[in-house]
Amino acid sequence: MNKRVLIILIACLFPMASVWSQPVGNDLYRGDYVMGPGMMGGYGLDRWGPRIPDITDEQRSKIMEIQREFHKKQWALMGKMHEQNFQSDYLDSNGKFDEQAARKAYAATESLQRQMFENHLEAQKRANSILTRQQLKKLQESSGR
Repeated sequence: MNKRVLIILIACLFPMASVWSQPVGNDLYRGDYVMGPGMMGGYGLDRWGPRIPDITDEQRSKIMEIQREFHKKQWALMGKMHEQNFQSDYLDSNGKFDEQAARKAYAATESLQRQMFENHLEAQKRANSILTRQQLKKLQESSGR
């Protein structure tokens, strides 16, 4: 093989090493992938599962249902937010910047973000109500608070 082909092959395969080293699957209770900060509501519901060793199957299934509902609500609101941003037009009929239209669009987006925040708080409270006082204490200790 000529030297140039070998160099190109190595250059192409090198970035793939990071992909191959990633875990396969998404198991919240094993801690592989968990929600981090992001558009779907900040630090998410992952903190109610992986760090609580004595969580029961019933608690886990209830928390998973809360997660499903939470994600469904957030996803719908994200869709509305994207649609709102897509339809935002800050130009008036003369093609000049329209400050009032920009403010109105921002207020609509802010309202959707507030709903997402409220959904997050509601899900947090619901999940916390499923755990025992001892589990909540362990959860608090594992999060460094």
